Amino acid sequence: MPLVRIEISVDGRDEARRIMARFADGKTDPVIEQEVLAAIWKQGRVPRGRPVCLGMTNGRPVLLKFDVDVTPEIS
Repeated sequence: MPLVRIEISVDGRDEARRIMARFADGKTDPVIEQEVLAAIWKQGRVPRGRPVCLGMTNGRPVLLKFDVDVTPEIS
């Protein structure tokens, strides 16, 4: 089960905490989820599941970290 880590920029810590709380409650943020999945497709990978929110960075800009299960590459 290959995982790909994606980091998405958000507008400040309050916004990051709000999004993280939604994912922790088992809900999603459709805009962020679509942005994460678009980043996966842009890499030429095919997502097999929904993004899993791992947390946020302490730097600026604030980045949310997500892991996404993708199909293995077949050569």
